[in-house]
Amino acid sequence: MKTISLKGYQLAELLIVAAIIGVLVAACLNVYTDKLEESRDAVAVANIRSAYSRAMSEYITYTANDDNYDYVLNTYVIKDGDKIVGSINYHNGRIAQISIYNVEVPTNLSNNWSGLADNLPFYNTLTSDDHGDQGVTRKNATIEFDFDDYGAEHIGTGAVWDAHEAEGRVTSVVVKDTPEYIVNRL
Repeated sequence: MKTISLKGYQLAELLIVAAIIGVLVAACLNVYTDKLEESRDAVAVANIRSAYSRAMSEYITYTANDDNYDYVLNTYVIKDGDKIVGSINYHNGRIAQISIYNVEVPTNLSNNWSGLADNLPFYNTLTSDDHGDQGVTRKNATIEFDFDDYGAEHIGTGAVWDAHEAEGRVTSVVVKDTPEYIVNRL
């Protein structure tokens, strides 16, 4: 009589291999999500740093004139071609605030952007306007750079500022949602 030899794995062996693979995937998934969050934080900080560079460039080179005064926004605007990318508010002939619109900030300040925000030149003055809920992320943020000693306070709806200019030093930075009336103009 002939014996048939079946070669293969037993069910128990297959289940052990599947369990080992499951444990490895679970361990790697945690590391993957941490690295994904760190990369998003790096993007947020890089975009904020880029907005800061744009604001400082405008601070150094901008000259207010009637051609760049926008009566709808009631402020001087920064344009890239025909597109409005920011605004500048003056007080007593000096720049009090520069806002850069449409900045992608994919993560929030609650985790200090994985510690990457510590290297920003204005980190100690960086805040978010999400009213204590630091879990807000923004695809279309406005970053406001204040150049005054007291933190510019907007009075009314016009570009009137209770501010004393700090000669090129950023005294506060706020990451906030871009208002709808500006989004519609971008």
